[in-house]
Amino acid sequence: MADTPAPGPALPVSCPCGSVSFTTPPLATRIAYCHCTSCRKQSGSAFGASIYYPTPIFFDTLPADLLSPSSGLLSIYEYPTDSGNTMRGYFCPKCGTRVFNAVVLPDGKTLREVVAVKAGLVDDVGEGGLGWKGQKGVHIFTKSAVMELAEGWECYETMPGEGK
Repeated sequence: MADTPAPGPALPVSCPCGSVSFTTPPLATRIAYCHCTSCRKQSGSAFGASIYYPTPIFFDTLPADLLSPSSGLLSIYEYPTDSGNTMRGYFCPKCGTRVFNAVVLPDGKTLREVVAVKAGLVDDVGEGGLGWKGQKGVHIFTKSAVMELAEGWECYETMPGEGK
């Protein structure tokens, strides 16, 4: 999913209890609806909706204290994925909501080129830009889908570039 970032608005994001809040960078790559088992379980629904940002840009724009372990603002839960990678989920320790996640590649050091911000946590979905209102998005990991996918939707059995 190494798409070219699209200029768009920086989006305000917060968890339900308001303990975690930040503004995204104004460069999203796309919105995706992920049908993998992990996203289904995490979202409690048929898929998870995320807005993707380039990893280095995303982490560089976060408030410094947000990622500091001593701040207690975010907790991390890691688990293996079917692809041999490790999912690193960042969540609010007060309300338990997953805020964003990054995939650590098998070398244990490198993060995948994009970070997934949970689209439902965007405070102002807006009428334009890459807030998710009105965005078609792509459906990924559809080989695990538990719902019927409409004809004409852009769908990938895994990630774009890894198989259709």
